[in-house]
This record gives sequence, structure tokens and C-alpha cells, in this order.
Amino acid sequence: MIEVREMKTGEDAKLMSFLQDQVEEHLSFNAGDRFFMFLDNDQLKGFLTIRKVNGQIYQLLYIETEGQDPIIQDGLIRTTLHSLYRKSVEWVIVDRRFHQKLMVLQDAFLPADKVSIMDMDFQDLFADFHNRNMLAAKPAVIFEGTCRGGS
Repeated sequence: MIEVREMKTGEDAKLMSFLQDQVEEHLSFNAGDRFFMFLDNDQLKGFLTIRKVNGQIYQLLYIETEGQDPIIQDGLIRTTLHSLYRKSVEWVIVDRRFHQKLMVLQDAFLPADKVSIMDMDFQDLFADFHNRNMLAAKPAVIFEGTCRGGS
């Protein structure tokens, strides 16, 4: 059975084992990072890490799967974005490296300098994102448009 969901307390051993077996690069995690898992018959096949940046802004940090499987990546990305959408998260940001893994959702993410920002609190933060070559999207726009009903 396939299951894509947020990691539960006590499942960190699965993640650590996966990191040792599948991931060659060194990844840096913070205590507040959240993980979404792709499980097939209770075997971890991939994960995605998110980090709260500020208020209602999250960053998609890492996505790792067995064999860089695009179907697993897509499932992890959509599940994560939907979870953030359900929690009314305003913005999701990604760096250029992560953006390449978004596949059909790439067009939903715009360079920070192309994003219309009404909230003054976000303007300074987005200026920093622009300087770091980040892209941003609103989960509400994604799920009230491109992902709804599979269209």
C-alpha cells in the first residue's frame, strides 16, 4: 500500500536509515523542520523537507527519492503543498535547484521580483529572496487552479 503523509513522532529511524542508504550529499536539518514521507508497504521510498521561514512562509528544502523517481517526487510535492494549503500558508518558496524538480508545477512558482506583494511585512523578506534567486508561489492559487480536479 502506498502512503504519502507527514512524518509521525518516532519515525525518525526510517528517515535516518534512508539517508544512510540513499542520500550521498550532506543535508542540514533544523529542529523545526517538517518531513513528508512516501511509503510503499511501510518502506520509505522518499521524503521532502520543509522549513518555516517567517509567519506564513515555508520553504521546500530537500526532496530525495529512491532513484530520483519523478512519480514519487510529484506525490511528495503535491501532498506537501496541499498540507500547507489546508493550513492557510500564504507563500511557499523554493531555490532554483528545487524548482527543477517541480515538473508540472514549475509554472506556479515565480521569481520573487515578479510576485505581487500587498503585505508590507513580506516585501523586505521577498527582496532577500530575490537576492538569493528564489521563486515563490501561493498554495491557494495552485489548489484553486492547476491541481483542482487534476486539470
